[in-house]
Amino acid sequence: MGLSKLVAGVTGITMMAVGLAILDHSFLQPYDSVFGQLVLAIIVTIYALGIIWLRKLARFDMPQRLLGTASSTAAAQPSNPAQEPETVAAWRGGAA
Repeated sequence: MGLSKLVAGVTGITMMAVGLAILDHSFLQPYDSVFGQLVLAIIVTIYALGIIWLRKLARFDMPQRLLGTASSTAAAQPSNPAQEPETVAAWRGGAA
């Protein structure tokens, strides 16, 4: 199951719940009791865990740089833009 289908499913369920709460409150009447509120709390907890899981799936680690690390590349560059070398050899510390 792709991530986009999962997100679409969560969005659809959310829209249905909001629609039921606004348009047909009598359908949600069983949740008005103490036991109903407990069941609703369990449902909301599972739903929140699903949202957290989706967020975790959406994050990814940045891959390693192909030609070196960002810190070593930044250290080789001059801090003053007016002193930028004009050739590749000068960037590497060789003769210009």
